[in-house]
Amino acid sequence: MKAIHPAEYQAALRADFYSFLLRCFAELNPRLPFLANWHLEVLAAKLQAAQAGKIHRLVVCISNRSPHRSRFLHGGSAMFRHARSST
Repeated sequence: MKAIHPAEYQAALRADFYSFLLRCFAELNPRLPFLANWHLEVLAAKLQAAQAGKIHRLVVCISNRSPHRSRFLHGGSAMFRHARSST
């Protein structure tokens, strides 16, 4: 397998939100395995479409019983705002 150039890797992370999500998880939780599921892929695709202007209204509901709710809403919204402001 050919190694990817760091600039190409960075471009891929900027272009694909799901790849960015995987990289962030690996950085923040190096000892935990990422448990991929369909809803994470759908959420990432919808957020990316909203950032690109393809979706103008998007509501994401997360159950109050979710243990990751506050972490996702806090960190995720900050990352999304940063992505929107840099375009």
